[in-house]
Amino acid sequence: MNEEQRRAIVARKEAEEEARRTGERIGREWGVTLGGAAEMKKTHDRLLGGEGAWTLLLRRAPQRAEEMQAELARQLNAIPELPTYDDERLAKIAWEAFLKGYGRGWADIELKFAMVNALADALLMVASGGAASLETAGARALRAAQQRLRSMPVFLPSAAGGPGGFLRRPRLSSAPAASTPKAATPPAQNGTTVKTTTRPVSSPNGATAGKARLPPKGTPERRAIETARDKGVRLKKAQELENIRAGGRGSGVWTDEELAEIRATGRFPDDVNWHHDPTVANRPDLAADPSVVRPVRGGTKGHLEAHGGDFRKP
Repeated sequence: MNEEQRRAIVARKEAEEEARRTGERIGREWGVTLGGAAEMKKTHDRLLGGEGAWTLLLRRAPQRAEEMQAELARQLNAIPELPTYDDERLAKIAWEAFLKGYGRGWADIELKFAMVNALADALLMVASGGAASLETAGARALRAAQQRLRSMPVFLPSAAGGPGGFLRRPRLSSAPAASTPKAATPPAQNGTTVKTTTRPVSSPNGATAGKARLPPKGTPERRAIETARDKGVRLKKAQELENIRAGGRGSGVWTDEELAEIRATGRFPDDVNWHHDPTVANRPDLAADPSVVRPVRGGTKGHLEAHGGDFRKP
């Protein structure tokens, strides 16, 4: 082995160790921050007598709502990003160390993410009767923090059906444009650096290149996506109903008469379909996220238009 080969091996080991340390450290920070933010809603529900009660109270105390918006924004902004690697082995090392640092697995992260996202949505609707309340500093800070969290890359190893790289969650349609995060470059000794970069995307909302198509019906991949989509729709309906019963207007697509009927019966109009953002195609981990689901009016025709005229498209 010559000197150049020896240095390459040493540099590789150092890069792997740095990826491991980075992943574990960030995993621990995610655990603390996501856990604290998710606990915020649990605490308010418990103290105020059940799910939705605190939302109604905050409507009557907008100053407290803005304080909570600012506090949740602060917590979300404290969540660090993993560096993204072109080298799948380094990415996998960082990812496995991240889960070790987090301590509870990706399913718990998804659960906490859904709770935190629902909390952010509720807080953004509190002061405005259902529309995104961008008029206060607290609301603007929370919207930007929520956008940042949703644009973070998610690693899917190729062994698990992923591309062996980081993909981005779809951006919130109503959020301000977010700047692309700078590439992170882990330090290494002996003058060697490991290039890390965010994998490019081809559309403004984070979709990967190419026209997305769902897997064939009956395949395990299609069943997984359908199961996740059903879960996302159930969660979205529950969030919509909670907001409306707390005095909000939900997604803003309902008339006053329909809102009264929804509050009384818990049922939505017959012409509504629950549509997923197209960027969740082939991504069961995102399809279960209620924040990528929206109600579409107009029955089958309206739903077809939302699919771009072709139901085979996501």
